[in-house]
Amino acid sequence: MSKSNTDRDVCPVFASSGKCGEQDALDVMEQFRSFYENKLNEIDHQGGGDCLELKLKVQRRWIDDLTEQTQMMARIVKELEDEATNRVRMLEDKLRQTSKSAYEVMKRYQNYSITHNLDEPFQKVFYLENDLKNLLEFIRRIREDRKWSIDGLQFYDITYKDLFGKEQYDSNDNKERNLVPVASKDANKRKVGKKTLKLILQVVDKRNKQNIKDKCRCRHNSPKRAISPCNPCRCCPALLEHRPRRKPSNESVDENENNKCGDVFEQLKRKTIEYEALRQSMLDMRSALTEEVACKHDMISALKKDIQQLEERCVQADKQTAFKDDIIKELRKEIKQLKQQNNDNEASLRKQLDEAHQLIKRMKPCVDVTTTFTDMDNTSAARRREKDLEDEIERRQREVNELKTKCVDLEKCLASSQGCAANLQKAVDLYLNSINVLEASEERARIEIEQQKVTIANLQQALVCVKHELDELRQNNQQEVSLGWAARWFGSSNPGPKPNHVTKPVHDI
Repeated sequence: MSKSNTDRDVCPVFASSGKCGEQDALDVMEQFRSFYENKLNEIDHQGGGDCLELKLKVQRRWIDDLTEQTQMMARIVKELEDEATNRVRMLEDKLRQTSKSAYEVMKRYQNYSITHNLDEPFQKVFYLENDLKNLLEFIRRIREDRKWSIDGLQFYDITYKDLFGKEQYDSNDNKERNLVPVASKDANKRKVGKKTLKLILQVVDKRNKQNIKDKCRCRHNSPKRAISPCNPCRCCPALLEHRPRRKPSNESVDENENNKCGDVFEQLKRKTIEYEALRQSMLDMRSALTEEVACKHDMISALKKDIQQLEERCVQADKQTAFKDDIIKELRKEIKQLKQQNNDNEASLRKQLDEAHQLIKRMKPCVDVTTTFTDMDNTSAARRREKDLEDEIERRQREVNELKTKCVDLEKCLASSQGCAANLQKAVDLYLNSINVLEASEERARIEIEQQKVTIANLQQALVCVKHELDELRQNNQQEVSLGWAARWFGSSNPGPKPNHVTKPVHDI
């Protein structure tokens, strides 16, 4: 018993390529259906269609099993979604790690030289191949020629002790003698192995024959089938022989009753066919629903992947916007600095111009007092200074104009960067809208799944109602058949009408 339990508990993954101790859901549901159908058939055969309570109990258990199966399927779908998300994360981590390791390995291969210190390994390989060939030749000489000789054989890593042991001075004749009993021992071992194999095969054949005999005995000793109460014509041929013959006037009545019974049986067959069609449609609906759930699960996983990609794009867009905001801030700082420098330069130039005007005003009385020569010299010097000052003013003005043009260019760059930032904001808004749409579609899919579950429950309720109606029809038909046969029996035994004895039960007859 312990060995059988251990064999059952062993995981069959290594024996087959399927799942660990599991089967397909459709096979399990088919097994449940066949089990409960056999139960109902057994109740019909044993109780004669009067055991309604047992049938109701069996049908309730069936419904409970169906609800448990649907709940289990929903849990499995949820677990599969969680496993899929976890596996995606694990794959991402593994891809990152493998990319890092591959990058490191490529770096090592780039820095590694292939033809580095290969002389020693090649030499070792050559020595090993030579020793192998010589050992094979040595073994061949021992087997075929019965000689322990190493003439013409050169070994590099194998010594004389490895080949002949500690007794180095034994003669080759003694070793040749020792080879004969070794070969005879090997032959005896082979013969013993063959005999044991033959004995094992004989025992296995005897066991198989004994099992076949036991099965045949069980079949011959099995009890015969019970007589069904639905068709009494088949069950008791002796009763039909000892039954008194009826008058020819009652033959038409019997034919009518037989026709009615045939009609009832035909109706029962139709109802059973309808019941089987409804059950098959239910199974088809369930398989279709499972396929739809799988498709929805695949769609949800694909949508989750799209959402992850969109989130990554949004993160990248946020990084780009942050980077561009930093660039805009730096440009504004530079513009402020350039404006400050421009104001400082303009103030310094104005001070220089004021100083120059003041100098000119101071030089006018001196020019009047000095002589004409000095006046000429001073005027020429003043003109030179004025020219220098004008040149300097023009140079400063050019610098101011250049700074203004730079300010205009920087303002244009600012405007273009602000436009890019607005475009990026619009793209982010579009990505957010698409994420909202995907979430709405996911909610719709969940609502559809819930509606499909409700339809499954309604179909199960309809099945229960159809089963109740079938049971009622079977009970009514069986009552009608029993009453018909009772009327026949009473008509044959007592030709006169006796209303007091009609209510006698069928089992007493």
